[in-house]
Amino acid sequence: MFEQLKHLVWKIALRSLHASLEQWLETHALQLPRNTREELAKRFGTSPETIDAINQALKTRAIQEFHKFGGNHPK
Repeated sequence: MFEQLKHLVWKIALRSLHASLEQWLETHALQLPRNTREELAKRFGTSPETIDAINQALKTRAIQEFHKFGGNHPK
């Protein structure tokens, strides 16, 4: 009985941690600051919109990989 309760507590904690980490990745870690996007656009001779599109594609891929790694726990 204690082991089942312990397992349930861990599962709830990990689910919460997973959701928090995913939110942080989406809102902070995987965001390029505006000045960085503009610098990259100039450096590669493209528009900031192109850099935004590339960033979004990379962000989507990173979140997909995060779900694979984390077992795709629902929020």
